[in-house]
Amino acid sequence: MAALYKTDGTETTVQPQNGTNFRLQELYDLLSVDMIEIVPLEDGRIMICDEEARLKADQETNVTASLLFQKGREFSAREILSHYDEIIGPVLVCRDDEVR
Repeated sequence: MAALYKTDGTETTVQPQNGTNFRLQELYDLLSVDMIEIVPLEDGRIMICDEEARLKADQETNVTASLLFQKGREFSAREILSHYDEIIGPVLVCRDDEVR
């Protein structure tokens, strides 16, 4: 079961169109992006986000996704000061076997 987290705080449960796994074009469409980045989470799931989100002026911080990413991780002072732990834009969180 996958969840789409938007920057406004909404969470929507989503299913792959084929019922088993998300395809690349489907991920592009769900997130409204041209390039994706896959980030492993500490609980074994993956977070799929916009690889270029930091370069886009109209993208906002995704507080929910940022908290999910930070959970269980330790960051160096440099990482915290550089905001590497901040997730920008909408994200999809799912198991890695849900993506092909």
